[in-house]
Amino acid sequence: MTSRTGRGVTLVEVLIAAALTIIIAGGIYGLLSATRHTATMAKAKGELKNMAEVILRQMEKDISTSRAKVTTVGSGSTASPTVTTDFQPTGNGWTMVVPEGMSWMKVDYEVALPNLTRTASNTNRLLCKYVKKLNISKLSVEQWSIDLEVELVPEGMTKPLSHQQTLLVTIREAVTANLDPRWRNTEDVVNSY
Repeated sequence: MTSRTGRGVTLVEVLIAAALTIIIAGGIYGLLSATRHTATMAKAKGELKNMAEVILRQMEKDISTSRAKVTTVGSGSTASPTVTTDFQPTGNGWTMVVPEGMSWMKVDYEVALPNLTRTASNTNRLLCKYVKKLNISKLSVEQWSIDLEVELVPEGMTKPLSHQQTLLVTIREAVTANLDPRWRNTEDVVNSY
C-alpha cells in the first residue's frame, strides 16, 4: 500500500483564488483605462494647441506685414503720427493686403464656424475646422489682439475639449516709424536712460 503525501485543492480555495484574480484583474483594467483616458486627453490637448499655433502664426504673419501707411495727424505740438492699415473686417472675416515678392496680394480670412479659411492668390485653404471663437480687435494704432478658441471631441469621448489662446500682433510699419513705445533704438536708450 502506498501513502499519499500530496493534498488536494478544495472548492473553497479555488473560489478564493478566482475572486482574488477577478479583483486584481479589475484593478489592472481600471488602471489601464484611466491611463488610456489620460493619454487620449493629453493627445487631444496637444492637437488643439498645435492647431491654435498654426492659425495664430499664419495670421500674425499676414497682419503684421499688411500694407500700412504712417501719417501725421494734427499740426505743431499736437501733431502725432498714426498708422492706417489695409487690414479691415468684412461681413464674416477680415481682409488685408500683404507683400508677395515685389508686389502685393489680397488675403481674405473667412470664418464660417467651425471652419476658418484663408484665400490668397485665388487659392482657398482650410486653416482649421474646429474653430469655436475667433475675435480680432484693435488695441492701439500699432497693435491688434487675436483671441482664438478651438474645440474638438477626443476619440472615444462625448464631451468636447477646448483650448483658448491670445496673441498680440504689432504692425511692422508702426515699429519702423517708432510708434510702438515697447521697441527702443540705441539713440532712445542713450538719451532716455
